[in-house]
Amino acid sequence: MCRSLEDQYSEIKTKNDEHIRQINDISAQRARLLTENGMLLLQLLHDVILHVVKEGLFLNS
Repeated sequence: MCRSLEDQYSEIKTKNDEHIRQINDISAQRARLLTENGMLLLQLLHDVILHVVKEGLFLNS
C-alpha cells in the first residue's frame, strides 16, 4: 500500500512538473506575442500617419 502511494505521488509530481513547464512556456509565448502585437500596432500607426500626411488628409487650422 505504501509503495503504491509513493508511486502515485511520484506520478502526480511528474505530471505537475510538466504542467508547470507548459504554463511557463505558454506564458513566455504570450509575452512574445504581446510584444510582437505592440510592434505591429506601432508600425500600423506609423504607416497610417505617413499615408495621411502623404495624401494631405489632415485638417488645416
